[in-house]
Amino acid sequence: MSDAISEFSIKQLLSDDSTYVVPMYQRNYAWGESEISQLVQDVVDYQQKKHQRYYIGTLVVYKRQDGGLEVIDGQQRFTTLSLLAIYLKNLNSTEGSSLKSPEMDWYKQLNIGFDSRPKSTDTFVAISQRVALHRLSGDNYNEGIVNGYTLIEKSLEKLKGKSLQKFSKYLFDNVHIMRVEVPEDTDLNHYFEAMNNRGEQLEKHEVLKARMMAVLNDIEDGDDRESKINALQKVWEACANMERYIQYGFTPNERHQLFGKNDWGQFQIDDFDELVGCLDYSSDTSKAMSLSKIIRKPVHGAGKSKEGKEEAPDRFNSVINFSNFLLHVLRVHTQENVSLDDKQLIEQFEGYLLDGDDPIEAVESFVFALLKCKYLFDQCVIKREYSQGNDTWSLKRLKWYSKKSVSFINRFDESEDGYVGVNRQILMLLSAFHVSTPTLVYKHWLSAALCFLYSEKEVDAEAYLGYLSNLAKRFVFDRFLALDEGEPYFEMIYQTKDSFSPKNRKSRHIDSNKLLFGKVENNFVFNYLDYLLWQKGKGDDSVIKEFEFTFRSSVEHFYPQHPMEGHPPLEGDELHEFGNLCLISHSKNSRLSNLPPMAKLAHFSAAIKQKTIDSLKLYEMIKLAKENGDWSEDEIEEHGTEMLNLLLFSTSKTKKVTRGQG
Repeated sequence: MSDAISEFSIKQLLSDDSTYVVPMYQRNYAWGESEISQLVQDVVDYQQKKHQRYYIGTLVVYKRQDGGLEVIDGQQRFTTLSLLAIYLKNLNSTEGSSLKSPEMDWYKQLNIGFDSRPKSTDTFVAISQRVALHRLSGDNYNEGIVNGYTLIEKSLEKLKGKSLQKFSKYLFDNVHIMRVEVPEDTDLNHYFEAMNNRGEQLEKHEVLKARMMAVLNDIEDGDDRESKINALQKVWEACANMERYIQYGFTPNERHQLFGKNDWGQFQIDDFDELVGCLDYSSDTSKAMSLSKIIRKPVHGAGKSKEGKEEAPDRFNSVINFSNFLLHVLRVHTQENVSLDDKQLIEQFEGYLLDGDDPIEAVESFVFALLKCKYLFDQCVIKREYSQGNDTWSLKRLKWYSKKSVSFINRFDESEDGYVGVNRQILMLLSAFHVSTPTLVYKHWLSAALCFLYSEKEVDAEAYLGYLSNLAKRFVFDRFLALDEGEPYFEMIYQTKDSFSPKNRKSRHIDSNKLLFGKVENNFVFNYLDYLLWQKGKGDDSVIKEFEFTFRSSVEHFYPQHPMEGHPPLEGDELHEFGNLCLISHSKNSRLSNLPPMAKLAHFSAAIKQKTIDSLKLYEMIKLAKENGDWSEDEIEEHGTEMLNLLLFSTSKTKKVTRGQG
């Protein structure tokens, strides 16, 4: 291996005598929950699969004249790894902690520094010296680094005892990183220009596409082979752009055949052979092309057409990327317990699709399933919509009116005003699911939604809402609040035949300790409660009616754990009770965490006047505190009891929904 390229375990990297300096031209630390939880999950996955080595990426450095190593690529990952080491070392220094990590004596000192950013350096020093996080909320500290440390704590809180020890040992000994040192005479400006303009390597989904095309290339009849490869090419490229509605991946003529004449909102075909028959195809052009050229071939239907000025509007943002979406389709198609982590994309397709007895038929049937699932995803799953200066969740379908008129309308209720009706109910429930799972992997709710939609001949709005409602209750009561470990996701979604209602419907069937601070398995418990509060109050209160789910992942104590000077701490067990907890954004948590309840009221009052609030549970807490003029043990108990009763009452309204009801 070249002297310029060195391989380090994470322990070797963080205990290295070198000093790694983050220069001023690098952006501030900005990793959030999705990136941090993904990194932790990746390490857990590889550790559980007993891989001897997991390469986490590269760290590109430039050696300065003083011997320091200037970090020019990989600083976000390096900063996170440093925070992880500090957190695990701090655990060993915490009296009475049950979360003991492996021996951390090897981690003697920080080897990360920051050019002209004293706040970042001071924050690292304070955290490593175990200064309480609530004391690091002022202007003298870097909020992003504090949030990162908090998110690491949250990501690791489920790993206890031996699980945490195994994780830590694997992280430091088996996770490796490649350090690349650029030559001393490197023109850094030219280097950055080259990095920003370099060609991208093939992504895993492109490799998978090539594998599938190679399978179809074994078809003996030439015309049959080329027409089916053409179908795979067109469907794949139409689906790969997750920001664009599927119809725009095809020519206008193909859209009318695939998605309904003069409609584009219907799915008109039943199998792969029908799909092939609907697609425009010229054998003269495809026969002359190699397989590699076909892989890179642009899509015929993309861009502009005679039927509309712009066929691929950039107004929508998908809740998932294409690689992970492929795994959901594979799970729906095979009904097998496919891993929903795109690190295993090729492995999962080999095991469940490509290595079977008839790979050609398997590929053909999957391509049809991919097209249908992408159509259903676009029609019936939320997107983030950016239109006319607004940024909101939407649940819309594409509607053809004429050759010159195509628009997006609400999927299930064309006449609603945006805040009432079944379309809004489905949108709210889907967004509650989504914001509770901020990572791109393991979106079990999406797998469930696609499974239900795929099985329906026609999607009925009430049946879809009923399924999602019952699924939400099962997630909450049969998993997150279950007395034992809870049911596996796959069993809840794919192995429940007759009813989707929860088994645990009464208070004696749930573990109330799982509602305490630090014990809540998934924030969906809070978000589902907010959904119930929205349903209950949307007709009477405009703040509730116009509430929208956002990525609020910080569990806040309304009565603070560490009150500001002059305010007494809450002595009883009520501090960590569910009645004193709500979700807010991390930035607000860091600013407001020490304020007493009545001071928080003043802060949130301005937002409430603008009809916005982080959480409807928080809104209920604010109203109760205003009504009683206080927030103490009595209010915490009253609110907690009311919220738990609302959760339990929702199970009595469970609708019995079976597949095929639509």
